[in-house]
This record gives sequence, structure tokens and C-alpha cells, in this order.
Amino acid sequence: MKKMITILAVIICITTTLSICSYGQELRSVKGPYSKWGFVDDESEKEVISFIYDDARNFSEGLAAVKLNYRWGFIDKIGEEVIPFRYLDVGKFSEGLARVYYALHTYSTRYKWGFINKIGLLVISDGYDDAGDFSEGLARVKLNEKWGFINKVGTTIISFDYDDADDFSEGLARVKIKRNWIYIDKTGKEVNKDIPIVIRVADAYNENQVVLEQKPMGEFENCPYCGEEILAVATKCKHCGEWLDKTATSKVQFKPKKGSFCLEVQFKPLGDIVIQSNPNSIGIGSAGISAKCFASKKSELRIDLLFGFSQNTYTLLPPDSIEGTKEITRNPTTAFGLNLGFNRHFNGTERISPYIGFLLGFGVDITKVMIDNLGFTAGNNSSTTTRTFGMNFIIPTGFNWYIVNGLYLGAEVGLGLSFEKDFIEINLFAAPAIRLGWKF
Repeated sequence: MKKMITILAVIICITTTLSICSYGQELRSVKGPYSKWGFVDDESEKEVISFIYDDARNFSEGLAAVKLNYRWGFIDKIGEEVIPFRYLDVGKFSEGLARVYYALHTYSTRYKWGFINKIGLLVISDGYDDAGDFSEGLARVKLNEKWGFINKVGTTIISFDYDDADDFSEGLARVKIKRNWIYIDKTGKEVNKDIPIVIRVADAYNENQVVLEQKPMGEFENCPYCGEEILAVATKCKHCGEWLDKTATSKVQFKPKKGSFCLEVQFKPLGDIVIQSNPNSIGIGSAGISAKCFASKKSELRIDLLFGFSQNTYTLLPPDSIEGTKEITRNPTTAFGLNLGFNRHFNGTERISPYIGFLLGFGVDITKVMIDNLGFTAGNNSSTTTRTFGMNFIIPTGFNWYIVNGLYLGAEVGLGLSFEKDFIEINLFAAPAIRLGWKF
């Protein structure tokens, strides 16, 4: 029963992690051969979705807008069509909705802006002359040459009184009346200009990123997390998504960045659980330390040093033995291991970082075989020591939960194969572990 529960836990953990990993994969639209567009992995630059589209935009909320045969639609991260190619123009998905430039009727040549949900239903169809993406629950829309704001069911929240408007950010939006720009809150009330405000800067380098202060637009700097070049005005990196100015969002950077070093202790309360292991095996777990270095924000190199102990006990009753006569064999084993490998981290949440990886392990088991003959003539007891060298291939999957900045707890399940030197024996085993780590 214990083995079945362990195997089920391993399968659930791996399946969940792979799902998170697939969802969290960062793809970037790229123009390729013959002026066709496709998508590549943002870190490895490897092609993920073929270059078959006339135009493409980056993924947002799991879907990307792509153009094919003069019409726009949406695909998912494996390239499957989710929303048909029927629109003259589209925006990105934001807060569950995307703006689309749609035909008023099947054979109509008149087009207006509305909003669809993630299954392609036109949920706001009032027919606007122009529209922006939803931000903080409101979207700016244009009707009869004036701008106003609507909510997610299409109700007008702020009337159409403005000559121009920006999206809401931090509770405020910039709007234009004649030649003057003012700031309003979500009720449409004008806000004192002396109040520090957050505005949006939209340009080719930093689309829809939030900034707190205006710096010269021509200045560039390197992101401290991924090292890529960004505009000096940015407080959120367009490459790795990290916030650069904590005052912009009141968020703390919990996860490691490029060049971070982590040291952790780990404990395997059940040791390595071998499928079809000896029922008389008594394991007291294994412990160890790990050192990890982040080659990039999402890729880490790791080295594990492990120590473990287990003991097998066998009792043999010889045939025709007299009462009280038996042979007890004890095999206490001390194990030392070294694992080398890497982990690939995925987005997860602000504090949780799921990962999957690969480890190549080397180990030695020092086994002492002690035979106690109870009831036999004295001197029949014996003791021998053997050393067995082996190698492991392990696929670890798990997550880190960052309690505070610099300290995290982790859980991991490793599924692997082991090979022994003296005789070829392949064991399928699971290795659940609990970890406590420090980020430097």
C-alpha cells in the first residue's frame, strides 16, 4: 500500500509540474525566412511554433494574436488555433478579454471595435470607433470622436467627454480636454496634479510598461536581473519580467536572478524508495547539502552531496532445527552520493518557483554483513564488509517556496534508474525530499 501511494504521488507531482512548465514557457514572436512569423523560446532561441504567419504578436494570458491570409486570430502555446482568423485587427488579451476589429454583419464592409473572451465569444459588441486594452477593470473606448471608459460587461463608467485618454494605472488615468491633460480617478473625478502619479510609456522598446519618473527617452541601461538592454525609464524589464523599481509595485524580489548562489540542506525522510524493495528493509533516510548557481534567471546548475543509512534484517530457520535455533543476518549499509545536474525553473507565482531537471549521480554503498547464529555452537558468528559502486540517472521535479527574501522551503520528488558496477541491476526508484535553502 505504501508503494502504491508513493508511485501515485510521484505521477501526480510530475504531471502537475509538467503542466505548470508548459504553461510557463516563454515564447517570443520572431520574423523569419520569407518574411513569415513564428515563435521561438525566449531563452534558447529554438523554434517552437513554425514560421507560417503573415504577422504575430507576443503571448498574453496564454494566447497570441497571429495574422494569416489578411485576418487575425489567436493560437495557444503549442500552435493550435483557439480563435478563428476572422478579424481585421486585434489587441492582446488583458484581464480575460481582447479587443477586436470585427464586421458588424456577416457580409458587412463596416467594422467596429468590440471585445471577445478566450473562447471567441463577442461579449461587448456596442461598436466603438477605437478601443484600448482592459487595465484595472476598465478599458478606454472611443465613440463619436470622444473617449470614455467601460467595464467588463460594457457599461459606461466614465462618460465620453475626452479628446484623448490613456489606460488606468495605479488607480489613475491621464485624459485630454482640448489642449490640456489632466488625471482622473475611476469615478471620473479630477485628481490634483501634485499627487505623485504612475504613467505609462508606450514605445517600440518598452510597450505598456509602468514608470514612475521621466528620464531622457534615448537613455539605455542593462537589467540587473537578466543583463539585457532596456530603456532607462522602465521599472519592469520586457525581457525577464522583473520589476526594477520596488516603489512602483511595492513588491520584493524573492526569486533568484542571474548569478545568484543558493546553498541548501535536504532531508529524505523515506530515503530512496525502490520499487519491489525488500519488505524487511529499514531506512532511516538520507540527508545532504546542495550548492546551486543560476546561469540565468530560470536555469540553475546544481551539485548535491548526500549521506544515507539503511539496514536489512533476515531471519533463517534451518530445517530440522531445535527450538531456539535460528540464523539472523543484518546488512547495515552506509551510502555516500554525489549528484551533478541542472534544473529548469518556470514562472509559477511571485513566491513559488516550479522546476524540472536532470541529475547524474555517483555513489558508493558500504555494506557490513553480520550473521548471528543463535543456538548454534559458539564461534559460528561472522562479519564481512563489501563496497558497491553505482550510478544513477534522476529526473527531479518540485518547487521552491520563498518565505522571505533570501530564504525558501522546497519539496522535490526524483524518479530515476540506478546501475551497480559489480552486477547489472536496474532499479526504478523514487526519492522524495524536503529542502531548506538560502539565496545569496
